[in-house]
Amino acid sequence: MTTSPTHVPSRRASVALIGRVPPLLVAWVAMAGAAPDSLLVGLPAVLAAALCSLRLLPPSRPGLRPLALIGYAPRLLAQSLLGGIDVARRALAPRPVLRPGFVAAPLALPAGNARAAFCAAASLVPGTLPAGDTADGGVLLHALDLDQPVLDAWARDAAAFRRLLAPAPLPSAATGP
Repeated sequence: MTTSPTHVPSRRASVALIGRVPPLLVAWVAMAGAAPDSLLVGLPAVLAAALCSLRLLPPSRPGLRPLALIGYAPRLLAQSLLGGIDVARRALAPRPVLRPGFVAAPLALPAGNARAAFCAAASLVPGTLPAGDTADGGVLLHALDLDQPVLDAWARDAAAFRRLLAPAPLPSAATGP
């Protein structure tokens, strides 16, 4: 049996497979434990799941810059902590100062994984919550206090997240624009 060139694993697929196995293995160990008999079943299951994931969500280009992620994670953690303190302070105040509502926020990320990841990260910061998409490609945000600079904070967060993303490769003459 011969393998056609389209079925030969690419370097990108190999790298994606190596990147997908560890989180799946951590999930397996968290659910089933690290006992040898569990791993006897778990390792093949994890490998099969990772291989299936390549078919269901093929690797494209590198998604994140790892070094930028090291700088973004503490920022997100600090924002979550400060936002939680602010929400707790408001909730425990004798007269909570709130002006909740929705605001349309621009977002220069196309629909897909990067946009979903940013909205998921933004939902970890108390005080604002992405609640849907707007007709013009933005995001509908729910905010606890519209008197706060919600859109400014959103723009700063989106810019910080975009710095995480690896640049898109330039189109080659063979693939076109």
